[in-house]
Amino acid sequence: MKRVIGSSPIRSFSILLLGVTLLQGCIFSRSKEKSAWFGYAGNGSSQKMEVLPGMEFIPGGFYIANSGNEILGEVPRSQRKTLPALCMFAAPVTNIEYGTALERMLYSEDQDLEANQTTVDEDFPNDDISSVALQTGTQKASADEITEADIKELLPRNTVWEECNHPMADHYADHYFQFDTENNEYESGPYDDYPVIGITWEQATRFLEYTSKCINQERKSKELPPLPALRLPTAEEFEYAARAGKSFAPYPWPGPYVRDATGTPRANVKIGIGEYVEEAPSPVYEYEPNNWGIYAYGNVYRWTNSPAKPRSADLRADTYKNEYDDNWKTIVGPSCASPAYRVGEARDIENKSRARNDIGLQPVMPYLGVAP
Repeated sequence: MKRVIGSSPIRSFSILLLGVTLLQGCIFSRSKEKSAWFGYAGNGSSQKMEVLPGMEFIPGGFYIANSGNEILGEVPRSQRKTLPALCMFAAPVTNIEYGTALERMLYSEDQDLEANQTTVDEDFPNDDISSVALQTGTQKASADEITEADIKELLPRNTVWEECNHPMADHYADHYFQFDTENNEYESGPYDDYPVIGITWEQATRFLEYTSKCINQERKSKELPPLPALRLPTAEEFEYAARAGKSFAPYPWPGPYVRDATGTPRANVKIGIGEYVEEAPSPVYEYEPNNWGIYAYGNVYRWTNSPAKPRSADLRADTYKNEYDDNWKTIVGPSCASPAYRVGEARDIENKSRARNDIGLQPVMPYLGVAP
């Protein structure tokens, strides 16, 4: 709070009291349940926006971004970044979330909504994953809007495992993501809670576009106000959420080390030369989140809406032509196959039409209301 020069003690006390009152109005309780709702639902306030289950509120604010990557020999340049409030999925979208959402996109608009909800409750009685957000609203908006061909175009590409030398590549190619294209049904398996991979930036954005339309179509049928569209985050939004309000924190957890006091790795990353934690994606909730409830470090890279930055050109000098070529997008990480770079340094670029076995998605949604 700025000091008021020449003000009386009474006026200073009044300003202080007002500031405390406003601060108390912005404090909100965060539930530990991943599917908890907060804001609009059930509180009788028209100023607080309803948020999908599995999403966490990210308060608006600023942080000091380090635009250089010391590991790559770049000179750090601190920049102040100010971002508005938003909501982010607590973790990357999982196989079961992605597959079930595709399945439900083909439901006809005249199908009984209560029957749909019953099916969701039976499949996920604990409502403990963010799949509820993708599944409860993914009902077809019109008879000819989303077709079976559209769904097939969104299916992850298991061929990404054939492009690597992983010892379990054949197993992952057959079992990591299973979808029955004849019956348009997701087949549950041992990798349900693993991050969906093998999708391009184009598939990710189209998937979120379809999902947003279906969610708002169902909300309209229930006479509920529409929600903002889901989208991929920018690189700055992801870094801000990963830091959880700590501008100079090297990692999302306290301290400068990748291991805890017992020597246990804190994330699924490559810690040293040839020293992988798991060598492949792991369940999205296996490691601890940051103070905002976000699992934003390790496991897989995330697609973003940010174009390729000039400082990333050295990584792809043979193919990188235009410094803001829209065919290339920034991906943020690190992933299970990349070194344990500090937050803000784990960036790379990738062609938006290419799928990899270490890139997933972690959507965001603009927050339009007052702080919950």
